[in-house]
Formats: sequence, C-alpha cells, structure tokens
Amino acid sequence: MKILVVGSGGREHALCWSLRRSPFVEELFCAPGNPGIAEVADCVPVAAGDIVEIADLAEKLKMDLTVVGPELPLSLGIVDEFMKRGLPIFGPTRLAAQIESSKVFAKEFFKRHDIPTADSAICSSAEQARKAIKGYGFPVVLKADGLAGGKGVLIVESDEDAERALRLFFQERVFGAAGDRIVVEEFLRGQESSFLALFDGADTNVSVAHRDSTTVPTQALFLMNDPFLHTVTVSVTGPGVAEDRVKTYFGLRTISAVDLPGTTHRYVAINGTPVYLQLALDQAYHPDGYYTFPSDSVLRDEILRARRIGLNGLGEHIKIETPRKLYWADKLGVLIMADVPNWWGPPTDTAFKEHDDAMRAMIDRDYNHPAIFAWISYNESWGLLSKVNDKDVYLPETQT
Repeated sequence: MKILVVGSGGREHALCWSLRRSPFVEELFCAPGNPGIAEVADCVPVAAGDIVEIADLAEKLKMDLTVVGPELPLSLGIVDEFMKRGLPIFGPTRLAAQIESSKVFAKEFFKRHDIPTADSAICSSAEQARKAIKGYGFPVVLKADGLAGGKGVLIVESDEDAERALRLFFQERVFGAAGDRIVVEEFLRGQESSFLALFDGADTNVSVAHRDSTTVPTQALFLMNDPFLHTVTVSVTGPGVAEDRVKTYFGLRTISAVDLPGTTHRYVAINGTPVYLQLALDQAYHPDGYYTFPSDSVLRDEILRARRIGLNGLGEHIKIETPRKLYWADKLGVLIMADVPNWWGPPTDTAFKEHDDAMRAMIDRDYNHPAIFAWISYNESWGLLSKVNDKDVYLPETQT
C-alpha cells in the first residue's frame, strides 16, 4: 500500500512509525512531517490546513489511503474533500469532527443524548463568565470553544486567576476566534482516561483505556531571569507490552501584548508584565559552511553567548534552525523573533511557491513553540538584480 499521513507532530510521528512496521505498507509519505518523521517517511512540504492541495497530492500520487492526525484539517473538511473525489481517507467528516473542534458543540451533544459530562455554562463575554464562575466556585475550568493547539484549557483557583484568564480570552484574545465563546465547567476530581473506538458504519474496534495527564504540585512560572522548566517522565505500557519511557520538559508562561504603563503603546509581555527586549540579529552563522545544520553544542553555545552579553532575545535570520535551537532558547530564557525563509534571485512563480511552502511548513511546525514571540515574513532578496530583456534591473518585488 501507498499511504499518506497528514500532520507534523508527535501523534503523526507515532502513526508513521507504526505504519512503517506494517508488512502491507510499501511507500509512506507525510505532509508536512518533521525531521523526526523524515527518518521513517518521505515528507512533502504541504501544510496540514491546505486540504485542497493535500487532496491534489493524494490524487496525483495515487495514494491507497490517507490518514489524518491533526484536528485542524478535519475541522476544515478534508474528509469531505476526499470523499467528493472518491479518494480513500481515514477520519471523520467536518460535521462529525465538531465534537472535537468545538467544546460548545460537544457539550450540547452530550446533554442532548444524556451522555454524562461535567456541568457547564456557555459564555460569550467576560461578564457572563464571571457569573458562571461565581456559581461553580473554585477551582473551575475554562475552555476555549475552538481549536487552540492544546493550550485552550485553563484551571483557575482564585478571583485573580479568573480575571487573568478572562483577559486572555476576551481582551488580549490570545486564542483568537477559538476563544470567542468559552465553556465554564465544574472541576471534577479523579483520574482522567481516554477510550478510543474505531467505527466504519458497521463494525467497531475498541482500544484499551489510557491516560496522558500529569499533575504539577507546585506550579512555577517561567520568567526571563529565571527560566524555570518543569520536567516530567511519561511511561507507556499495556498488557503484554514492554514499557516505553520518555523524559520531557515544559514551561508555564504566557506571551502576549499589553499596554505599556501609562500609555496605549502595545508591547511584548511575559505573564502579563511588559519585558524590555534586548535583541540581536542572528545570522545563523556556522564555521563549517553556509546553510548548514550545526551540532547541538554549537546551537547551545549561540544561545549561551547571547545570554552572556546581556541579550534576552534573538531575531533568527534567514531560517529557523533545527528544533534544538528553539529547545536551547526555551531552556536558557531567550525569546525568538522568527524570520520565515527567503529566496534568492528573480521573483518568479517558482520562487514565490518555494517561499510560501517553506513558510507554511515552518509555521505549522513551530507555531505554538513557547520560545517564539513573533513571526516576521518578508523577502530578503533586496539589492539583487533581475534579468529583464537581457538587462540587469531592480524590480519592486526584490527591493523589500
């Protein structure tokens, strides 16, 4: 079989890893994938949200099956697009995917069909949410209605926490349209687990129950001068299956824009406090060559040098390095202003497409990375001459 997996995260990596082990899989592709997935599948630079282009790809390469990992393409109707073309795909339709893409839809569905769920209220303003919070008491759970990259659920335990959360939803709008409505939900205590069932309209195949949550006993916030990171070890096992352990880290912080005190000027803030940014342009230089992928120690030392000379941020020029550079920036307390890729040479249709594909793949991979506070999109081929009628001339497209 020839299979295409859609997505670029850990979930898709696990899918590709498992599919590669199957004796029935001859060719395996992933769009857009990531460096880890590239070890087991051929990655294609098409963003997961470009559902028409992904359908075109599956049609052109004659895929026997497409497997969708992320919620975003499902919510955009990728399955509907494939079904319209008669292409085989695994995943729910756009309407069915609402149970995952909309908390409001899910809550109303549960109540309509008498499915047990935590009591909740649907709120479209801070004032409505305050009344609901008062009714439930603390702790209480606030959830963005739409998709928020796994970041849209907040547990608040005091009036101060609640006001901070409501500012994020309704004033700073850090979740965008996904936070136009929120679900205020009673807090339930106990162990959380997930139970998956695959259904094709006739037969059902169920999985074992599993859970992927962890509790942080003392929550410490990440600050620029104290880049505190929690560490956690996750283990996966099951009946008759060897245990697999993964050690990872995470930080608790909010990057947003707030008014500087006494002004209406917007500025970058960490945990609601404005941060005076001291940045330098990082040309991604490496002594062994241009456009290389340096070693992990070189990436770490670049971030350490920035800290030693008093910087708390870097503008990553030309390209975002391997994800390890973002790891060290996160771990050592350096914010990243991410420049998307540029092109060199005449502004042809091919150049524009290559730039757009690279930009979309990069943002899809790193959009929610906690070290990145801004994205800068521009063509950096300024100053370059273009051939027009055998003459070297400057074009507006290359003088940005």
